[in-house]
Amino acid sequence: MLSQNLIQNLPAILGFLLPFSWLLYTGLLVAYELDLIEKVANFLSTKKVILPSLATLTLPFLFTHFYQEIPIVIDKWRLRDFVGIFGAVIGAILGFFISEFRQWKTQGEQISTVRTMLKFEINQDLILLGEFKDRANTISTNKSQFIRETSLPQWNRTVWKSQVSFLPLALTEKEINKIYELYAEFDEITQIYSLLIEQVSELSGIGIINYSGGLDDAYKSTKAKSLRNKILQGWENLNSRITEISKNDSFKKIL
Repeated sequence: MLSQNLIQNLPAILGFLLPFSWLLYTGLLVAYELDLIEKVANFLSTKKVILPSLATLTLPFLFTHFYQEIPIVIDKWRLRDFVGIFGAVIGAILGFFISEFRQWKTQGEQISTVRTMLKFEINQDLILLGEFKDRANTISTNKSQFIRETSLPQWNRTVWKSQVSFLPLALTEKEINKIYELYAEFDEITQIYSLLIEQVSELSGIGIINYSGGLDDAYKSTKAKSLRNKILQGWENLNSRITEISKNDSFKKIL
């Protein structure tokens, strides 16, 4: 009885569900800029085994059921005269979904490419930072000479900058915030090291101090000591920041 009522009311149910789904989708898109179709497509593009698994589990039963029920429904509702129209409508619907699927697939491939390239870019910066840290740790005495002769690595953000309009699709909000945090750490290290270079250059400009020269040399001595202390403090701060980044596993597992 329930099955018969369901079949009889199927046109009304479909007539309600289709526009309601469209209304719900449009409402979420307008109110929250939430594209459910895009979200689902992006999720399925990263979890490629889900669709084949679902198809394997469900399609044999669905095809068997429809093969048995469709002729009965056609005869009961006298739809044989409308089979051609239904075929055209179904063909148009399938064509639309195939077109959309191709677009989603292309977008999914772009998302995968951006994530891969961005991960490679971040890992390269972390490797350069680790190599700089290793060289810095070998210096025990003449830190000023190391600062004068060693340049800080140039952080690469080519993918991050070139794909800025695509990042909200390729990354989650948490991933974007974490990358911003990492790049802020890189910028802080660059600022600290730039200040160290300026201080070392200023210290070198003071020259050799002759303590028998009077007040001017005494001033130079005081300034030199102050600069040396600032350089040592800056060096410790630099090492501390680099160590924090190196030990932070969340930066290595952003993507």
